[in-house]
Amino acid sequence: MIISKKSYESKFEENASWQINILNKSIAQYGNSLEEQTKLYKYILSTKQFGLMQPLALKVFANIIHKHLKKVVKPNQQGKYTMFTIVCGYNFGKDKWNMNYEKLQNRVKKLLKGYDYIATVALDEFPREKYLGNGTLMSWHVHGIFFKKPSRWHIGKINKRIKQKGHKIIPLKNASFFQIIDCIYYAFKGPFGGKVLTTDKNGKERFRHVKLPLSSYYENLIKLKDYKIYDFMFAGGKGKKVLNKILKEVGHD
Repeated sequence: MIISKKSYESKFEENASWQINILNKSIAQYGNSLEEQTKLYKYILSTKQFGLMQPLALKVFANIIHKHLKKVVKPNQQGKYTMFTIVCGYNFGKDKWNMNYEKLQNRVKKLLKGYDYIATVALDEFPREKYLGNGTLMSWHVHGIFFKKPSRWHIGKINKRIKQKGHKIIPLKNASFFQIIDCIYYAFKGPFGGKVLTTDKNGKERFRHVKLPLSSYYENLIKLKDYKIYDFMFAGGKGKKVLNKILKEVGHD
């Protein structure tokens, strides 16, 4: 999985504007009162609170992460930096907000023991995947940045351990970027999009990004607005020291 041609840094302003616009539309349609709508409009435009659902706050926070990571993360021989995704759990509909993210963090820490990385718990919604009366599939997963890319053998070993739980997809995937800031933007982007699982002409399954219903954007906003971008963060190895420096700079003990 190589993502090198597309610069997430250059797309930031465009993405943030779209996210603000879609949140505004969802608030206008589903907000319960003018007072609540006004508070939510002010919230999503803030850059100072590092709120998980504040599109403009990500740039400020990403720059802080970048300042600390660029000192310790090195590119591989091709000049690329490694971002990873681990999927090892899911929730349907009514249970999607009961996810114990600390349990997921602890599981990933065990899987990645011995590696240096910084990571966060993220959320994807699959609007076309439903399970009986339990509603839409929600995938709580992990995005992170390796300080040094693991070998194929080690990645295979980690995937084998996760697949023992019954997963059919590849649980651990790497993406390569020419800029570390692009890794950061991708890993720490907010939950503003959905995905569908498609099959190409060769029978290979792929994930494709899709827009969510306005009701989903509003529900995500209401459920997640009190979280900070850094609330779901964790680290391993040398990443722990880096994470502590980041949290100290943003005033979180």
